[in-house]
Amino acid sequence: TEAKKGEYTDIINDIINELDNDQLKKLLFFWTGSATLNNTNHSIEFMSNDDNVIIRSHTCNNQLDLYIKKEDSTYYTKEELKAGIIASYDQVDHAFA
Repeated sequence: TEAKKGEYTDIINDIINELDNDQLKKLLFFWTGSATLNNTNHSIEFMSNDDNVIIRSHTCNNQLDLYIKKEDSTYYTKEELKAGIIASYDQVDHAFA
């Protein structure tokens, strides 16, 4: 629902604000495939889940798919989302200058 998307927008903003600079760099790389920001749009799509994935990135169009609803139709907590986001970008090889 739109109310849940609004709630989760606030949660994601909180999570991003809690990340340190190194974590933000890793998230940026995971999100865009680049270590630098450009002037293109960056988006987050909130989605229901069908395979217990928390986050996917589409680096071609700078989009994150954030799965806020579990397979059992319950919603992820902020702590579960943050752990899933960190685990996802930690699996990517980062090459920062």
